[in-house]
Amino acid sequence: MVNKSSQSKISRRTVAKGAAWTVPAVALAASAPAASASPATCDVRITGVGVKYPTEKSVEFDFTVNNNSGASQDITIVSIEGPANTVWSNVSPGVVPVPAGESTAVVTADRTNNANGDAVITYRVCGQTYTTSAYVSI
Repeated sequence: MVNKSSQSKISRRTVAKGAAWTVPAVALAASAPAASASPATCDVRITGVGVKYPTEKSVEFDFTVNNNSGASQDITIVSIEGPANTVWSNVSPGVVPVPAGESTAVVTADRTNNANGDAVITYRVCGQTYTTSAYVSI
């Protein structure tokens, strides 16, 4: 048989202090899974480029875009460098919105020379910079 007088009593104040420390710990533990969840993957790539010549000075790039991010994204055309390391100008549009899934986009640029060779397109999406190329010939 246990002697009640030998048991230590826990005051309400001690319980309240313990509970006060428990609440922030429980709140932190409850929020931990959301904070540690991995961020959504942003997988958007230009996978194919076709080239057309609407005028003598402009080039039209037809992009096939695979946006596997699950949401609409914006592709920003940083630059187009033509054959012989020439930077092409008047890139339009400079920002191309692409829906989730596979789609196409068209970008035009004014070329500065008539050289044959690869045009290198540098673009930015989801905070990352990528390049792709297309062979240009007259």
